[in-house]
Amino acid sequence: ESWKLEIVKECGTCHAESLRTYRDTFHGQVTALGFTRVARCSDCHGAHGIRPSRDPRSPVHLANRVATCRKCHASANVNFAKYDPHADPDNRARNPLLYYAARFMTWLLAGVFGFFGVHTALWGARTLVAKRHGGPPPSNPEESAAAEGGTPGPAPAAPAPEEGGAPPSPAPGASVPGGEGGRD
Repeated sequence: ESWKLEIVKECGTCHAESLRTYRDTFHGQVTALGFTRVARCSDCHGAHGIRPSRDPRSPVHLANRVATCRKCHASANVNFAKYDPHADPDNRARNPLLYYAARFMTWLLAGVFGFFGVHTALWGARTLVAKRHGGPPPSNPEESAAAEGGTPGPAPAAPAPEEGGAPPSPAPGASVPGGEGGRD
């Protein structure tokens, strides 16, 4: 069955750009691994009498696309057939949403790695400085301030009353419902 993989290479000799974008898809990556039970060029475009996608007789024409997809995917519907097997994140004219999404993700990835790279370098420098001065680096700002002779931070909160303990006393002169001196 290796001849099935040769079909993709044969089409790619004239349609290099289509082969490149096909190779980015699931189908293209699986055929590159040598598997033959996936869609190849001829499965969608036909083996003989190949026509442009704008031709109503073409299997990839909008009116025929669902039927073409259903050859392999029995439950394919209109939304399924909207999938672009030759999507190119570098082609802004063909798919601007994909183009800008790819640019955003690239910048996001670079920003995250850049931020955490700087963060890691600063953390490493802080650790080295602390080791040179004879101790582990402080793990929080309060310990850091205490180590430097400053204020250790906010005072700890008063402990909560124990469960089942006496309720707090009212302020002097306040009336207490049902208590002495009150007429409630």
